[in-house]
Amino acid sequence: MPVSEEIIIYILFIFIFLLGLTFGSFLNVVALRTLEGKSIVYPSSHCPVCGTRLKPAELIPIASYILQKGRCRTCGAPISLLYPFGELLTGFYFVVWFYPLFKMWRGENELQLFGRSLFGSVGTTQYLLSGLFLIALVVVITIADIRAMIIPDRILWLAVPFMLALVIWIDGYTLLMHFLGSLLYGGVFLLTYWVSRDKMGLGDVKYAFILGFWLGPRLFLFFLLIASFSALVFALGRSLIDRHALREPLPFGPFMGATAVLLTLFGEALWQWYLQLFIGNWG
Repeated sequence: MPVSEEIIIYILFIFIFLLGLTFGSFLNVVALRTLEGKSIVYPSSHCPVCGTRLKPAELIPIASYILQKGRCRTCGAPISLLYPFGELLTGFYFVVWFYPLFKMWRGENELQLFGRSLFGSVGTTQYLLSGLFLIALVVVITIADIRAMIIPDRILWLAVPFMLALVIWIDGYTLLMHFLGSLLYGGVFLLTYWVSRDKMGLGDVKYAFILGFWLGPRLFLFFLLIASFSALVFALGRSLIDRHALREPLPFGPFMGATAVLLTLFGEALWQWYLQLFIGNWG
């Protein structure tokens, strides 16, 4: 009996998700060790409390956390929920990034990156490498910001040459617009930082410069509205659980990163919808 196309699709996306979980496990290490100023390759994975080296079975994403009931097998110390969260977040981003590409392969839509059609002037390799880079950047900063309310300069500076190379490779002929985007996003966030009297972290400002370079200037309002609104909804939801939560600082980096992923994939469609709405009202 031949395997149906739907089953093949499900198997493919399960594989993509599992691949994302595995990559997310590594990104957790990058984020947490960067915060501690440690090497990401040495020593090998170990319990941060008792120092016991982890066995291969304890490195299986999600499953090891569940089987160990969220505790170290040696000393019983609790394992941070950030580990499975980072793995699940990366798996989710992998599926989100791959899904539009799959639909395009089936001829169901025309996917664009930086406003340019794939297989026209943007190839599959460029698209996949862009996704791998952006997801890695977003997940690492998300984990670091949640853990310590810090966006590490080390990660931001490391991202700059890779982002510059990718943008030149994919969209080099409008490189000036990307620089303008960086100045717009970073400038507005810097002004907010000054006006808010340090209520916004300087790391958010630096992150905005980088994401502005990636996205370009015309998506700025969408970026600001979506990131701010999603953060507000989360804050209000958290306050329903804990009424004192509104007084606590909220890391904004995760919302900035998620919005950047969303707009990289669907920003062009959103921009075209906005233009049609505006022209329709005034035409």
